[in-house]
Amino acid sequence: MAVTGSKGMRGAAALMFFLPLACAGAALTPQDEQEIGKLIAQWNVFKNRPQAASAAALYAGQITFYGKTLPLSAVVEQNAAFVQKHPHYTQKIVNRLTIDALDEAQPAAQVTFVKAAGLEASSERYYPATLLVAKQAEGWRIREESDWITESNQQKKKITGSRAGALMA
Repeated sequence: MAVTGSKGMRGAAALMFFLPLACAGAALTPQDEQEIGKLIAQWNVFKNRPQAASAAALYAGQITFYGKTLPLSAVVEQNAAFVQKHPHYTQKIVNRLTIDALDEAQPAAQVTFVKAAGLEASSERYYPATLLVAKQAEGWRIREESDWITESNQQKKKITGSRAGALMA
């Protein structure tokens, strides 16, 4: 059994008093979670029918988009080009969003979920996806977008490419 002196008790009491303040930046309010949920629902609609006007209400000015840092205009162009190339593409979120606050100076959160997506309705696959969102003056915006399968495929291409380069050297 540990015995704590009066200094130890004061230290523990001070720690308990300041600990909530240190973590307060990471807490999300129910309103934050509701706004993030609405943002993700709007993002899902945008992914099926990208329009430049709606992208500004979704994304930050600069986005890490599947591993590449891009300006908003490039993200809009890539989404539009993808849907134009694949007119039957669809995606939908198939489970509850998991929203985890990030411990940063600016309110931010990691949102994870599973989306069903496919170039044809009959070819849907499930993709565990991640969006990082940050609260800005205009409201919550997506600052990073990715999914685990795309990241894995990109990693395989990098490895294959580096092996091919090593073989040619």
